Amino acid sequence: MSNFINQATGYVKETVGNLTGNEDMKVSGHVQYVRAIGEREIEKSRKEQQKSSDNANNDTFMKRNQESMKVTGGAAQEYFGKLTGNSERERSGHNMRAQTLGEKKLNEKRPKQSQKIQ
Repeated sequence: MSNFINQATGYVKETVGNLTGNEDMKVSGHVQYVRAIGEREIEKSRKEQQKSSDNANNDTFMKRNQESMKVTGGAAQEYFGKLTGNSERERSGHNMRAQTLGEKKLNEKRPKQSQKIQ
């Protein structure tokens, strides 16, 4: 709930800053708004990960969910970095997402244990 309040407060500050020409208030509001969105996405990812781990019954299911969480986490970091102008966070998120998707693609091409010729 506090992320929603921070998001709304940031939006209002940014809007008031735009209307009054107060650049400091506008930037402060934008940062607060974006940070709240990022925190909400991180919390959402944590909840999904916890829910997935509670329901995990086998390695394949767990691995898919871990990959999805890494991709989602990377995308959230990249988006948050873009919105805040933090190029290091943006790059880190992009790299996390790219690495996870690359590993997933590589694993798809490998034969499964049951398909290996003995």
